[in-house]
Amino acid sequence: MTTCYAKWDGDDWQQHINSLLGLRFPPGTYQPIPDRAGGDYGLEGFSADGVAFQCYAAEEPLSVEELTNKQRDKITRDIRKLWENHRNLAGILGPVRIHTWVLMVPRYSDKHILVHAETKAEEVRAKQLAIVTSNFRISVQDDSMFDAQKKSLMDGALRNIPLEVPAVATDDVSIWTTAHTSWVETLDQKLRKLRKPQERTDRLKAQMVKHFMEGQNAIQYFHANYPLVAEKVLRCKDAKERALETESLLSSALPEERLTDTLEDYRKRLVDEVAGVNMSTAEILALEARADWLLRCPLDFAD
Repeated sequence: MTTCYAKWDGDDWQQHINSLLGLRFPPGTYQPIPDRAGGDYGLEGFSADGVAFQCYAAEEPLSVEELTNKQRDKITRDIRKLWENHRNLAGILGPVRIHTWVLMVPRYSDKHILVHAETKAEEVRAKQLAIVTSNFRISVQDDSMFDAQKKSLMDGALRNIPLEVPAVATDDVSIWTTAHTSWVETLDQKLRKLRKPQERTDRLKAQMVKHFMEGQNAIQYFHANYPLVAEKVLRCKDAKERALETESLLSSALPEERLTDTLEDYRKRLVDEVAGVNMSTAEILALEARADWLLRCPLDFAD
């Protein structure tokens, strides 16, 4: 199954994590470290109880191996910064001693990154630095550890989520089509009303199924990571679907016009009504909804 993920810019990811950390820790107990002058010394910020954080968002898309290699190299570079700058960091940390250094990433997919993290943690423990505890460890985390804080961010509509939705493979479209013959027959009957050549109709049918599957993947991502966004998307979709059932009975517009108007109207609704959904994500969700409505029947055309 195709997996969706948020495609973060490095600066946006850092801002996102710092916002979550600011909500996670009591006021005044999380300290971001500015990196504009002299670098960040291998730390983005730290908490008063000794947890240090560093952010990293590799430029996607990447394979599992490519992503792991980049994250491994990031740990190596920044842990080196940590011990090379330990005297400077001592002045910033004051009485705080770091017991856990956390690399915050949008996603990680290989347990071997944890093996590398422990190897580098052992190197730090061996140096017996005054800024770290004797049980110093390195952790790799994504933002799923901040579910409550993410809900607060979305409630405040602070940002749009830069969702990356990989294309569904042709083989997966074929498998889905075989498993849902009644829906596909309904779709085929409607698309014939466009009166296009059969080859073009078949291609359009495959594209509609692909749009449906990609949009469903996006919705599942929101369910797992931003349930409040998913709830609002589905509420918006339900409202539009109720209106469609009546419109399908009353409209005298040509099928092509209805397809275009439905897509544009729902896309605009999503951007206007759902915090966290930007225009590119709204396009994916609108294509999913239009295909879904054609497959299940709310959207139809006059004969």
